[in-house]
Amino acid sequence: MRLKRAFKRARRRVKRGIKRTTVSLPGGVKFNPLLGVPVGRPPLPPGFRIPPTRSVARSNFKTRVGASEQIKQPLYDFQVYPQAGSLSFKFFQVPQGQGGKTIHDTNMESAGQLPSPKAFAVTSIEIYFFPGTPIAAFGAQAAANFSDDVYNVLSVGHISLFQSSKIILDEAPLIRCPPAYGLRLSAALADGSTLAADSQSRIDYATACGPLYVVEPAIYIGSNENFSVDITFSALVPVAVAGRIGVVLGGILYRQS
Repeated sequence: MRLKRAFKRARRRVKRGIKRTTVSLPGGVKFNPLLGVPVGRPPLPPGFRIPPTRSVARSNFKTRVGASEQIKQPLYDFQVYPQAGSLSFKFFQVPQGQGGKTIHDTNMESAGQLPSPKAFAVTSIEIYFFPGTPIAAFGAQAAANFSDDVYNVLSVGHISLFQSSKIILDEAPLIRCPPAYGLRLSAALADGSTLAADSQSRIDYATACGPLYVVEPAIYIGSNENFSVDITFSALVPVAVAGRIGVVLGGILYRQS
């Protein structure tokens, strides 16, 4: 009955001189009652996206010659955590090529600032701590130093973000800023040797977890604007073996393409 009514309406439109001879049916299907066939493209399945045209792709592409661009690029800085601990750590103050730092330690190009015309919007903060103690070991009985070091360091401490000598953000303890990435560990132990009474095989691993520490609203750091991130402790926190500690500022990097 529905198709018959649509057919009659289309016939009346043709008699009146109306060129449109398609009608919309439930489900988004276009139907031509004169030809008796559906026309146009059938409705797309949920979640399907039509590829953009070349002009749209160019307008949305982030890297464009002769224009500024915005890319998702974090700022990171890592340094040694001494075995005896330290009362303070200052980050983003030593660029690549100075103090023995390489691209593996930091992506800072200048000490404590971004060179013009670069700028940055901080949207998240992560703290990484990597103990120097091996995860797996065999030998004399020993404490779970890896897990102990992670807990002892991240369960205390205080982090501050400075911008132009002004404190923009304060947070404590350090475990409030967990890393977004870590090691997922699945392990089993097997040993066919005759063990001494005081020997053991052990696997010891731990990391901070929880939701990403999101900075809302984002903190904008302009070109040549001084900034730093400080981690401080009220007392020394020694670890079994010297490790590495670092800060990753997630966000958007503004630069000239």
